[in-house]
Amino acid sequence: MSRVITLILNQRSVCQEEAKQTRLFVVLSIYTILIFLVSLSVGKYHVPPLETLKILLSTVLPVHQSWSDQMQNVVLNMRLPRLCVGLLTGAALSLSGATYQGMFRNPLVSPDLLGVSAGACVGAALAIILHFNSLGVQLMALIFGLAAVLFTTTIPRLLKNDSSLMLVLAGVIVGGFMSSLLGIFKYVADPEMELASIVYWTMGSFASIKAQAIVWVAPPMILSAAVLLLIRWRINLLSLGDKEARSLGLNVRRVRGLAIVCATILTACAVCISG
Repeated sequence: MSRVITLILNQRSVCQEEAKQTRLFVVLSIYTILIFLVSLSVGKYHVPPLETLKILLSTVLPVHQSWSDQMQNVVLNMRLPRLCVGLLTGAALSLSGATYQGMFRNPLVSPDLLGVSAGACVGAALAIILHFNSLGVQLMALIFGLAAVLFTTTIPRLLKNDSSLMLVLAGVIVGGFMSSLLGIFKYVADPEMELASIVYWTMGSFASIKAQAIVWVAPPMILSAAVLLLIRWRINLLSLGDKEARSLGLNVRRVRGLAIVCATILTACAVCISG
């Protein structure tokens, strides 16, 4: 009888915790929407919040125009793309970071653990030195970020050791190597033009974001995020340890590889578009 009572109490506490998390998610979602709308009105060029809302509604509904063309251009072509990319970038980095933290059982793990950020910086620096346009810089950053993670995952296979510790150490090695390459590129770059561009890019900014950037960045980020959400329970099993996960019937290598690919795509896309 006492065992039944304990099970009922545990189930009730689990339901209460899920309800609490649901309420928190709803509240934070409402706050995010409100902050998003307010941010569209804040800037060097002031746009009243009511006019901002009308401009947004005019894209889908027939609203009488009471605003100037300059206001519409500021809201739709400048602030809206930057805010959308900012939301995508924050969501991508948080999701990839949570994935790595679950896999490596460490709450201090960051999304650039496997060297993707350092690789992206090297690709962007090389593109700047070669005088590529902004799209070329973003593509080079994306390619080099993915290549860095590919090198990181190749090292444990060459050493025939697929443990999480070896993967982390490989990420440290590749990240240090990429940082050294970045230092070399800074040294050979033109100090008047190229070096400043490299430094500004590595600092990160949404100032040059255009609406076209969302078109090619959003699909892979949304797809990767959807895959991670589908395998989230398998990632939780990885947090128990490799042996425990295998004993529960999980293909550790396949799930870990898929999680790393999706988390890397999220981080690489976020870094290549925002710096």
